[in-house]
Amino acid sequence: MGSEAAVDSGQAETTRTSAPASSRTTSKTVPLAEALALGWVEFWYQPKIDLRTMKMVGVETLARVRHPVHGILSPGSFLPGAHKSSLSALAQQALITALKEGLQFSKMGISVRFAVNMSLDALMKLPIEVLVRRYRAPKEKWPGLIFDVPEGELLNNVAQVREIIADLTPFGISFAIDDFGSCVSSALTPENRGSAQTMLDEILSKLLALKNVSIAEMKLDRAFVKDCGTNARHAAICKVFIDLAHCVGSTAVAIGAESANDIRALQGMNCDVGQGFLFGEPLSKVEFSGLVRNHANKKFGINMGGSAPPPRPYSNE
Repeated sequence: MGSEAAVDSGQAETTRTSAPASSRTTSKTVPLAEALALGWVEFWYQPKIDLRTMKMVGVETLARVRHPVHGILSPGSFLPGAHKSSLSALAQQALITALKEGLQFSKMGISVRFAVNMSLDALMKLPIEVLVRRYRAPKEKWPGLIFDVPEGELLNNVAQVREIIADLTPFGISFAIDDFGSCVSSALTPENRGSAQTMLDEILSKLLALKNVSIAEMKLDRAFVKDCGTNARHAAICKVFIDLAHCVGSTAVAIGAESANDIRALQGMNCDVGQGFLFGEPLSKVEFSGLVRNHANKKFGINMGGSAPPPRPYSNE
């Protein structure tokens, strides 16, 4: 799972909907436990866009640390080396925040479906049913919640995942496979084609084992999405994974959609949803609230003639 999600296994923020690490991270390192204890953790939001209607259909919850001296820090500064207990505490805080934000939007008559990144360890430890009952919007106004679970954790623990999904589905929680295809990408070299095919066969076998369990979304690994509009190899791989998602009844979500060429290519492949800097960078709570109020049920206007603008620098404000 990519680390911009910030509530999973603690990987660095280089594999998710982010700009290159050099422009998004700082050399400052802050222990996650310290950031949690001092109340420095906050959550930012990035829209997910329907590639057919170009309207917002959801949002991903992303953790940041607002340091009193160094400003806004991305997960690469506070996740690596974090203890599991701190990661679980972060996951719980992300869940509660997403539920509370959803409640506030429901009071404005706006339905926003939040996605929260969850490790398998957090799913097994947190009192999720209790938290959902306590903080969610009224059931009739609540669009539900999506948990993004790392591909490896989900597909390598099928029995546990089946049980967890069965327990949480009645509470309006759906599941997504995060960074789908990431375990194959490392093997996609000419000398490792056999290994890549074996991995692909294993993924298909594990998906079939989950055939009676609903996986709401498969979020394509950004390594394939990048340049899929100009790189025939990337395009072919994206098409395979998009078709595979549809075959098992899942929505295909392209992570890291950052150029007009890539968006057009993904639309041509019948990809369902896009997420990336071309549509919008992660926003603070105040900024995202304004975005939702202004774009509820409206099309997103994007520059289809080029690539995403560089991200604005973080500030201490």
